[in-house]
Amino acid sequence: MRHLSRRITVLVLGLLLVVTGCSQRAGAGPAPQDPDVLRIAIGSAPATLDPARGSNGDPGVIIFELAYEPLIRKLPDGSFGPALATEWRYTDATNTTFEMTLRENVRFSDGSALTAQGVKDHLEYYGRAGGSFASRLQQFDGIDVTGPLGLRIRLKTPNPELPYLLAQRSTMGDVISPTALADPAVLGTATAGAGQYMIDKAETTTGQTYTYVPNPQY
Repeated sequence: MRHLSRRITVLVLGLLLVVTGCSQRAGAGPAPQDPDVLRIAIGSAPATLDPARGSNGDPGVIIFELAYEPLIRKLPDGSFGPALATEWRYTDATNTTFEMTLRENVRFSDGSALTAQGVKDHLEYYGRAGGSFASRLQQFDGIDVTGPLGLRIRLKTPNPELPYLLAQRSTMGDVISPTALADPAVLGTATAGAGQYMIDKAETTTGQTYTYVPNPQY
């Protein structure tokens, strides 16, 4: 799939104003822009790059949306479409049993493969890490792996909102690779998702500038 930009740079707004003011000479026009690089300014730096510990509020959520593919994608018209999951449904009339089928042949930016066990491990880590929607995990009665790419979520009480909770706006559905979950401390300053982009640590200064490059596994 073609990437939208060769490189994306996210700058903390205060730094952008300072750098822009200092980089221009008196009487000079704006510095030329690379048409293959998209630059985005945000008002405050993210506390972490770990989607299980970060905020899901705008505009900081863009930090996660660039690098992590959700299980389900919320579309502009409010409906839901496939992402890492290709099929999903409640299997009962009470909205307490929810099944998903994952996409085949997906790899994360670190090369590890998407599996149902990995998604289960991700959701359990999200609950432990205290993410923005971690309290919703307390409603889970259990997560069953029904096959290499099959999952079943059992709920203690009815909840018709699981498609929304597993979409990109909540960060719960932004699945982290199993390799990174084995050492989650790395997630504070690196990305390990299956999204279009990945952080370039060599071109990133924490709290100031975050540079993303295309994920070769996407």
